[in-house]
Amino acid sequence: MNYAIGLIVALAGLALVGCSGSVSVPVPSQLANVCTQNASAAVDAIQVSSPTAGSGVQSPLTVAGTVNSTDGLFFISVVLADGTHVIDYPGRSSQGGALAPFSQQVPFSVFQTTPACLWVYPQNVPDPVDGVRIPIVLEPGSTSTATPGGS
Repeated sequence: MNYAIGLIVALAGLALVGCSGSVSVPVPSQLANVCTQNASAAVDAIQVSSPTAGSGVQSPLTVAGTVNSTDGLFFISVVLADGTHVIDYPGRSSQGGALAPFSQQVPFSVFQTTPACLWVYPQNVPDPVDGVRIPIVLEPGSTSTATPGGS
């Protein structure tokens, strides 16, 4: 019986996605307060398609989406709930001056599973209030020596 109810709820959710074009992904409770401002996967100049809210990620974290910046440069930060920056990393899209795709690998290191917030924001914004913030879970694993600014 519970399986049938779950299936009906899942199908209803898929129907809503088909009608509206977007869906709100539930965020696990331990991440609820990590990204308290502007928790969104898209603003006018930045859209993040990966990772999604609540995703567990290992290093290197792959951040993908589209960004519109004058010179194609932007920043990616991984921030803990207490405001500590795990990493601040420069990114580059495939072109400047237009909404262009990007895929950036961001190395980090943690020793235990840690709730965090992924920030993606324009280079010229010191406080990313108009950037994108996505709650994620950092998981221990391999680290990478990815080159800053690669695409």
